[in-house]
Amino acid sequence: MNVSNIMTTDLSTVTPTASIDRAISLMEQEEIHHLCVVDAQKLVGIVSDRDILISTGWMLAIERNGATKSGTNGRAVRKVSQIMSSRVDVLEETDDIREAANLMVTHRVSAVPILSKTRLAGIVTDADLVRCLGDIAVEGNAAWKFLNAAVRTLMTAPVITVVPSASLDEVIDVFKRFHIRHVPVATGKKLQGIISDRDVRRALGWSAARDAQAEAQGRVTTSRIPEKAEEIMQTSVTTITASATLGEALQRMQSARIHSLPVVDDGALIGIITQTDFVNALVQEQLT
Repeated sequence: MNVSNIMTTDLSTVTPTASIDRAISLMEQEEIHHLCVVDAQKLVGIVSDRDILISTGWMLAIERNGATKSGTNGRAVRKVSQIMSSRVDVLEETDDIREAANLMVTHRVSAVPILSKTRLAGIVTDADLVRCLGDIAVEGNAAWKFLNAAVRTLMTAPVITVVPSASLDEVIDVFKRFHIRHVPVATGKKLQGIISDRDVRRALGWSAARDAQAEAQGRVTTSRIPEKAEEIMQTSVTTITASATLGEALQRMQSARIHSLPVVDDGALIGIITQTDFVNALVQEQLT
């Protein structure tokens, strides 16, 4: 199967001179994790929500200015060109989806721009690759056998967690150090919730934005930027058992529109399975 069969062609893009606020706004509106950076109709880079997280703490300009004034570590990052990746791995429309999976695994990225000659034609993400797994699975083939295997064969264990009292700085550091997007919140082996990188962004951004708006209108500010994991974690968590099939895990992720599933057996958190695990399997198990 070619990448042209699964790529997204209705793209939101930014220019190198666009503000980071513009990139944040587009990602929120479109519910996407990556933006291609285009200059004079030519692809010159890509920016991810993780780039924004690491460079700005996912705060808008007005929030970063406020942080500087209050004596914390403000950053002088303003433009997309300052944080984008300018060395971008790309594929052609006729390339096989396994090549996209290979690039993502080798370079630890979760999106690959697709070109038609020199023109940006689309983008393929890890979510696109995972969705196509069900399409290529035919009874008896490698993909079918893979999806009928147990979750325990693919899950990551032990799982990286944070405690409910962990600071948001600690949570951000976990995302950065381990190159992950989701972290379960647990007390011992008891799952309490889960936090995504987007949860952190919204918590930091919305609280500070409300304060700035109130000040501009001459009102007393009452909101407070959350400080701890337990304040922003999602407590209604979709989970799966280790004995469930990978096909069930895939269906559960897709129906709930989530990117990870904590694995819980007998009330104990024993692992986690993510879209990245499925992409790795596309390569290692030669499923296409």
